[in-house]
Amino acid sequence: MQNLVLTKRANWTNRVKLQYQKGALTASANIWDRNRIFDNPGYFAGGVYVGYSGLKLASNMNLVLTFSQIKVFSADTPRKSGMMFSAGVGF
Repeated sequence: MQNLVLTKRANWTNRVKLQYQKGALTASANIWDRNRIFDNPGYFAGGVYVGYSGLKLASNMNLVLTFSQIKVFSADTPRKSGMMFSAGVGF
């Protein structure tokens, strides 16, 4: 996938996403490269995502738990890697 984001400082990002889903479990891996096409800082990063939405709260409501981690492999300006755990409600 490619996307061109037109904002005050436009950027062009190339992305690849692989996703697997079985029932309520979703797992995906991403890599992306932000080009320096518009003189913005570039970076190359990857990430993983695991989500589970099989915990019923009501007949039409599920608890959704997710874990994601981002790793910056190289960047023109310093960027931090990180991880996030979140919980939400899905209808």
